Amino acid sequence: MTPEGDIWLNNYEQADRLHDFARPETGYKGDSVFAAQEHYISCLREGVACETEGADYLKTVASVLACYESAETAGVVEVNQG
Repeated sequence: MTPEGDIWLNNYEQADRLHDFARPETGYKGDSVFAAQEHYISCLREGVACETEGADYLKTVASVLACYESAETAGVVEVNQG
């Protein structure tokens, strides 16, 4: 994906090609930041869980850090997803 929002497809043995899709007309990348913030505020007001909670994000961070460690050590790194 380019900074302008173009999506290029690559099928390895074929030339790259531009993915044709209907682009949202509003805001940055279709107002994704606005939509996320609206969702979080709504969940806080209603007292319900968000689509993505902080604990999920921390699992993602742990996985990314394990990937870096694995690359540095050329070894397997176990991730505790507790």
